[in-house]
Amino acid sequence: MNEDQFVPLNRTFREVSKEEIESDTLDGKYDWELWGEQSQTGWRDLEQRFRTVILAEGGAGKTREMKERGLALRKDGKNAWFVELEMLADESVEQLLDREEHLLAFTAWRDSSREPAWFFLDAVDELKLKDGDFRRALNGLRHSIGAARDRARLIVSCRPSDWGKIDIGYFLDQLPAPKVQERVSVSDRTELLSTTSEERFLAPLRSNPRMSSNAESEDLGGGVSAQPEELKVFLFRTLTRAQIEQFARTRAPDIAHEFLKAVESHDRWAFARQPQDLLELLALWRDKRSLGTYKEQLESFLVASLRERDGRPGESSQLSLQSAREGAERLSLSLALSKKRTLLNVSEDTSVSATLASASIRRLVCI
Repeated sequence: MNEDQFVPLNRTFREVSKEEIESDTLDGKYDWELWGEQSQTGWRDLEQRFRTVILAEGGAGKTREMKERGLALRKDGKNAWFVELEMLADESVEQLLDREEHLLAFTAWRDSSREPAWFFLDAVDELKLKDGDFRRALNGLRHSIGAARDRARLIVSCRPSDWGKIDIGYFLDQLPAPKVQERVSVSDRTELLSTTSEERFLAPLRSNPRMSSNAESEDLGGGVSAQPEELKVFLFRTLTRAQIEQFARTRAPDIAHEFLKAVESHDRWAFARQPQDLLELLALWRDKRSLGTYKEQLESFLVASLRERDGRPGESSQLSLQSAREGAERLSLSLALSKKRTLLNVSEDTSVSATLASASIRRLVCI
């Protein structure tokens, strides 16, 4: 099995509604309706937009997909770059792109080109910092892009649980979308001009598409209005059955047939809806020629998530696998007993303090 091989699956997205965001129902939601044939929003649709946020769970493959999309656009002769927000919080865009030998292309686009450029900004959750650091990353990007910001198409990714870390108002204030012309009625123009700045900041999460997110509507006369493009939020859809089959046959052709038969006969499709989960399930089948029980599958996935992954050094290097597992069990128990979802969130009073669990982990390391 080739661990580095990218499988082009034509991944799709679903626009997130205001109600979903406000009710916090995004985590773990399966898109069962996707198993039928229907028209879907794809990468090309998102790349037509100026400001977009993508929500995706861990293991969904968003980082690899964003890198590959940038590569595909460059192969088509376009300007596109993948930028890690975690790095952008401390380094400039120029420094990061120089490391990848893209600096000359970036400066040529910024200073002389009239063509658009795509920036895939990954990922808010990896910042593991406070809102101020996300703002510093945005400030750095704004400074580097300069006057070319109206030609920049920004796609920002994060996990649904970290949606609150994106300061939408600040994002659209520092990097507003360019104004686009559309014909509006007199009543629409009156409504736009009467809204407050606070209402416009909240507009991307409201149902009225006529409301700008950060600037006044510009009346061009003749019923034509130029307004900043509305920010939209999309959820990275889980894999369809056809995508699961394609992924398995590409990454593990020697075992794919028997593996897929087992998945079908045991109805384990729900355990393969994310690329990382599917990889772990393939590894389990290769090792045991069995999918195991639900308990064994879950245990295998959890153990795999505690291991340090290639290209992600430092995630668990300070703990042995056994210590990490025991620490995770203690943290999970504290969440279950307290009926909470977060270990620590300075913006909420409903979080669980991880002090005791952290102390327990430190004792495990000292043993």
